[in-house]
Order: sequence, then structure tokens, then C-alpha cells
Amino acid sequence: MKGKILFLSIIVLSSIISCNSKEKDNVMPNNDKEVLSNVKVINKLDPVCQMPTSKHLKDTLTYDGKLYGFCSSNCKEEFKANPKNFIK
Repeated sequence: MKGKILFLSIIVLSSIISCNSKEKDNVMPNNDKEVLSNVKVINKLDPVCQMPTSKHLKDTLTYDGKLYGFCSSNCKEEFKANPKNFIK
């Protein structure tokens, strides 16, 4: 049980870090800085980092006929790499 909790904690922390990491040479483009409005996505939380999409929606992706919202293009790319890891 402790191993599962540790594993899940590591995944959550790495997701948060990937959302918030901004290296000097890897600055997000302008469209990642603006929050999207008037976009209806099926998820209330970013599936990767769990940030609320209502306040942080910056990118979207259609997967399996559904529009998912993300707080950043980094989270979107992580989701695209293996969406089944993030869909419950």
C-alpha cells in the first residue's frame, strides 16, 4: 500500500513540475499564456496535473470524439503520448 501511495505521489508531483517548468530557452508561446474562454471541454480538471480547466484552460485536444482541456501545451503533449494513463 505504501508503495502505491509513493508511486502516485511521484506521478502527481512530476505532472505539477512539468506544468510549471519554464526553462530560459523553452519559453511557452503567447497562446499558452492566454486563458481560453467560450470553449466547452468535457473535463473540469486537467487530466495530467489536475488544475481546474475553468481558470487555466490554455489548450485543447479531441480524443475519442471528446474535447479535453489542458492548462498548458506540455500537459497536452503528455496526454497525447499515452491518453489511457489519464482517462478514468
